[in-house]
Amino acid sequence: MRSRANQLAFAGEEEAMLKLISPVLLLGLCLASCGEQVVVRQTEASCGDGEIEVGEQCDDGNAENTDGCTNACEIAVCGDGVTRKDVGPDEGGFEACDDGNEEDTDACLSNCQLAQCGDGLIRLDIAEDSVGFEACDDGNDIEADECLSDCSLARCGDGILREDLQEGVSGFEACDDGNEIDDDACRTDCSLPRCGDGLIGPGEGCDDGNEDPTDGCNNCQPAACGDGVIQEGEQCDDGNDVEEDNCLSNCAAAACGDGVIWAGHEACDDGNAQQDDGCTGLCQEARCGDGIQRVDLAPEELGYEDCDDGNEAEGDGCSDRCLQERCGNGRVDMGEACDDGNDSDGDACTTGCREAVCGDGIQRNDLEQGAAGFEECDDGDEDESDLCLSNCQAARCGDGQVWLGREDCDDGNDDPNDGCNNQCVIAVCGDGIVNREGEVCDDGNDVDGDDCTNACLQAQCGDGILHLDNEICDDGNDIDEDDCTGQCDEAQCGDGFVWAGEEACDDGNGSNEDACLANCVEATCGDGFVHGGVEACDDGNQDDDDGCQADCTLPDVNLEGLVLYYDFESGEGTVADRSGGVANVGTMVGRNTFTGDARHGQFAMLSPEGATDADKLGIGGDISDLDMDGDYSFMAWIKASGGGNGAGIITLGTCCNPRQGYTLNLQSGGDLRFWGGSDRDDTNYNAYARNVNLKDGQWHHVGARVSGNTIELIVDGEVRGSENITNLPTSPSLLNPNEDHGRGAPSVGGRGISGAVGTQIYIDEVRVYRGVVSNDQWRQAMEGR
Repeated sequence: MRSRANQLAFAGEEEAMLKLISPVLLLGLCLASCGEQVVVRQTEASCGDGEIEVGEQCDDGNAENTDGCTNACEIAVCGDGVTRKDVGPDEGGFEACDDGNEEDTDACLSNCQLAQCGDGLIRLDIAEDSVGFEACDDGNDIEADECLSDCSLARCGDGILREDLQEGVSGFEACDDGNEIDDDACRTDCSLPRCGDGLIGPGEGCDDGNEDPTDGCNNCQPAACGDGVIQEGEQCDDGNDVEEDNCLSNCAAAACGDGVIWAGHEACDDGNAQQDDGCTGLCQEARCGDGIQRVDLAPEELGYEDCDDGNEAEGDGCSDRCLQERCGNGRVDMGEACDDGNDSDGDACTTGCREAVCGDGIQRNDLEQGAAGFEECDDGDEDESDLCLSNCQAARCGDGQVWLGREDCDDGNDDPNDGCNNQCVIAVCGDGIVNREGEVCDDGNDVDGDDCTNACLQAQCGDGILHLDNEICDDGNDIDEDDCTGQCDEAQCGDGFVWAGEEACDDGNGSNEDACLANCVEATCGDGFVHGGVEACDDGNQDDDDGCQADCTLPDVNLEGLVLYYDFESGEGTVADRSGGVANVGTMVGRNTFTGDARHGQFAMLSPEGATDADKLGIGGDISDLDMDGDYSFMAWIKASGGGNGAGIITLGTCCNPRQGYTLNLQSGGDLRFWGGSDRDDTNYNAYARNVNLKDGQWHHVGARVSGNTIELIVDGEVRGSENITNLPTSPSLLNPNEDHGRGAPSVGGRGISGAVGTQIYIDEVRVYRGVVSNDQWRQAMEGR
């Protein structure tokens, strides 16, 4: 403890030092306080406008000088000479006073709290005998040491026994009864009375100050004591041995402190001068409220006193049970919310005897995480943007509060795909996390040519970015008619899109027989390709004498040599009028009928499944015109499917004998066969068009062309089989030529030659020529001309 004298000696030096360091301290405080709060604007300062500008530490926009920002736009700090009034005693920054100095020896301490006895600091600004004067201040409330609890120095006679010194040390007190009477239980020098000290004390009949037993006073008792007569040296003599009356047996007058209870006058007498035991210095039993604190009992013993202020009032520091009313005594006294008797600030009851609450600035550490009231931190403010939230939980990503300086955002959820990711960073394209709010993808790189663009959109044709894995080009539009199509393919002839400025047309089919050629040039007469439905022919020249006119039409059909032609357009009944040639009309025999399923025109003929010789188109009458003595050509349109049999297409003459006739036949396997009988040397001959699959349910144009010794089988205008045979018969052998529809008569359809019965077959445009039909004429015939 610093004494008043020593403190006065240092006062001058401290004042000088404080004057020197105060500006530095204030600057440090300002810097520490300002931190991130100061936002400097490079404009002329105008204190009070609510905006922090150059030269201002703060600006709260008001004229209040006692809040956190002064009227000089400086942050309020302890020592600035202005007492803050905007915060309460339990809040950070509270000031009870502020005298603008760092002096701890005046009425206002350097921490801006009011000076008071017991704060450990001696006031030097008050004269002795003035209210508030302190001779000492040891910062405790112990009365038995050098400095009393009222900040006065302990002295002998103050009625308070010092207990901090050993016997023999200056200032030691054996007793202190607070008076200047020497013949009671405590001498005025605070020593205990004793026999032989020359002073008659309690219980002594005499005291001559010596140890001579032969004089009139021996062992502090007169020699003639007890005879009932008061003699010199006796205080009294009642002639009895009763100790409880007004005269003791040693002729000492009964007195408090003699160790004998004087009946009717004393409640007790323990023979000592101790005021603070069970018997007071007035020989009354100690009681709570007598103004004397008992110190002879332990706290757990009955009658123990923490204090005794001589009244029964509560709330004055000493209760009506003589227990100190102070925080930390383990009892809830008036003005306390709790008192757990310890000095721990981190439990449910603070050292200020206030129930711990979140926001009091004191972190509780007595609870397990998850328990009600658990605190990870407590910074005493409600700022949700600092390290400690207002619910006393440590700031962390995902708590829903943005931690300034550490987090960009905090949406309080664990959804990584919204605008704020799970690291509390604002979602941006390229962070590798798909943000549903504006991103389709996010691959975390800056490569624009992969599956996810730098705009976090799914790569797609038309986005203007070339994706090498699946795009040849990408011009950023969906126009199919420029050099990069809407499918991100380079424009090319045959893609089905007309490339503006490069192509006249593009139908995407590669055909040279429609309006747009395979080279993306519009079809024109003379380009060498027959435009179906528009041109009858196109030989690529302007020669009118080669079978195709210069205007791409065929010359008039030369029917010369046509000896048999049926188009079946009569369409009903049993008679098929000949459409040309010299042969007679045909007659539907058996189950053969007309059908509306035609290749040209409206009608064709149907030869049924299981056809025999009785099911056909028979040709009767005079058929001598059908004799063949040179070249000849057979042709027809057919459609067949399924079944395991073949079918006759065109049959001239009988079968199976020398010089038999000719048959153009559909084989059971779908091949085409031209079958002849014996030649002039009685040798059979055959010609085949194999692997042509004529039983596929589609219309096919089939025929045989005989020139010299060569037989060609033609399917859909293309030669598919050829044989070179000598000694071909010049004409068929016609049995019973005048028998209508006989077995040897010419016929169309029927069973054919490769089975006992025929398969179902549709037949249209049947033609037989005497002579070889040219390719152009063959094509005309295919077109039904």
